[in-house]
Amino acid sequence: MTSTIIIQSNATAAPGIVTRATETVRAWADQNGFDYRFRNDDLFDLVPAQVIDAAGPRKQMAADIARLAWIQHLLDAGADKVVWLDADIYVFRPGRLSVDAPAGVTFGREHWVQPDKTGRLKLFNNVHNAFLVFTPDGRTTLDFYREQAERILLRAGPDVPPQLVGPKLLTALNNVVGFPLNGGVGMASPRVIDDLANGGGAAWELMLAAHGDDLAALNLSTSLLETTTDGIEVTEALLEKAVGNLSA
Repeated sequence: MTSTIIIQSNATAAPGIVTRATETVRAWADQNGFDYRFRNDDLFDLVPAQVIDAAGPRKQMAADIARLAWIQHLLDAGADKVVWLDADIYVFRPGRLSVDAPAGVTFGREHWVQPDKTGRLKLFNNVHNAFLVFTPDGRTTLDFYREQAERILLRAGPDVPPQLVGPKLLTALNNVVGFPLNGGVGMASPRVIDDLANGGGAAWELMLAAHGDDLAALNLSTSLLETTTDGIEVTEALLEKAVGNLSA
């Protein structure tokens, strides 16, 4: 088995911008000699039916757990390193995206930009699971994370946020444990996307300053497609314009 495996998953009928994003990840994997694997909805076959039932319409929560199960399976099969990237991650600086995993694990460092109650832009620092790296040395962390995520999901009611077992759980754990974090994959908020589509702006500059030279890819937050969030109408056309400027 190839020593480093890059994995992604998305529904069969994905928006064009997501397909474009996955192509950048596949190209980055090829450039580095990494193996690349992709699943559609069969990703959910990797978790028990009770997990799917508990997640209900919040499929993101089931996907958060299913990606962990997939990583476990690949490590069991002999992989030296497994790297998960969300399907809407767009790699625009492939030479800078590192898959180092100190102590066998790396999570994503998030700097999310949005207006506060006064309308002033604010930076929120969290941990995200859009980018995960595990090696056999990190197996204890991987197994613990999956076990606790499933436990929380099975106990959760219908009104909990879909980020509960992903960024919210990881951020809470990181505040105590202090995980190795990678700032190479940023989370593009609607204000950041709008700035990029218009050639730059305060939100993009704030995020860029927080990540520094590490920033190599952006999660395009396509879960917000066709919504108006923070005053920004998030459309595929807006995202296409944004990534076009990233690639310029």
